[in-house]
Amino acid sequence: HGGAGASTAVADRARNSRDSQNITMELPDLEITVHSIALESSLVSTARAEKMEIYVDVDLLGLGDEGLLTPRVRPDEGELPLDFHEAIAVEPGEPVWAPLREALRSADEQDSDVYFVLHGASPTAAPRELGSAHLNLERLLALDADADHERLPVVDGDGRRVAMVSVSLKARAALKWCKRGADETRLKLGVRVGAA
Repeated sequence: HGGAGASTAVADRARNSRDSQNITMELPDLEITVHSIALESSLVSTARAEKMEIYVDVDLLGLGDEGLLTPRVRPDEGELPLDFHEAIAVEPGEPVWAPLREALRSADEQDSDVYFVLHGASPTAAPRELGSAHLNLERLLALDADADHERLPVVDGDGRRVAMVSVSLKARAALKWCKRGADETRLKLGVRVGAA
């Protein structure tokens, strides 16, 4: 912290633009957690017969190459802990920034879906998709809410539920920041950093 005289102008600016300051300092991270998955009995039998391990691939707006993969687990009855957590920076220049801006601008709500794709991998075959679940970012933004331990149905290509996945998506602050645009906040941040 600088002297009182040096910091007066910065303090005034911060007071006058508290929202922008808070948004800049609180974020901008979008946090994804995949807590656990519960497989339907029929899938447990199939996966065991094929000696599969299962995992979830988080597809955030088509950024599949970001490597958002849960650990692999052996199929079993009951709730299987996955304990995956990732914080993704949401700011200009980061890979997610442009796709997220586009998704929130798009008239098609599906463009802002985050997919949780269940895969099975066996020792003798390439991993294959077993089903997927999704959460919609625009809906979360409209509700002004985060998803907390949300249980989502994982549905296969024939529309059958094969599992339930428990996820959290802490995105409210990051979505608001992205939606309103960064120009004003970037300017204030630049002034604040320059004055420090």
